[in-house]
Amino acid sequence: MDQQKKYKCSEEQRRSSLIYYHKNSEKRKARIRERQAFRVRHDFNFFVYRMYTRMWERVTSRDRYKGMSICSRKEFLDFAINDFGLKSLYEEWQQNGYDRKLVPSVDRIDCRLGYLVSNIQFLTLSDNGKKAFFDRARIVGLLN
Repeated sequence: MDQQKKYKCSEEQRRSSLIYYHKNSEKRKARIRERQAFRVRHDFNFFVYRMYTRMWERVTSRDRYKGMSICSRKEFLDFAINDFGLKSLYEEWQQNGYDRKLVPSVDRIDCRLGYLVSNIQFLTLSDNGKKAFFDRARIVGLLN
């Protein structure tokens, strides 16, 4: 009797509404994922904007990067959107099925300086990782 008071509808109605809600929530989640994937992967301008956002988050929230200088958003967007090298890296990434190793990334030419337009170049994620490894090895003295 206590359980009947708890629910205003029958057990069968409650189950069917939960199943309906679950099916719709899965469909909704799938639609959201599709929209996000399309937006992130297929819009060059949005991709460049996200690059700046990630740079800004690094500079403002991580201890390692705190206090580093960063160019203005407008300055970075003008530079990056008109950079032919970034466009070609982006197109290559698209043509290769969005392989994670080929994602275009921002690299600081001199790691001691901040994210200034004069200190930025665009590399693939794998090339950027290799460069970081060799830079660290050179600083430690493993490489000449």
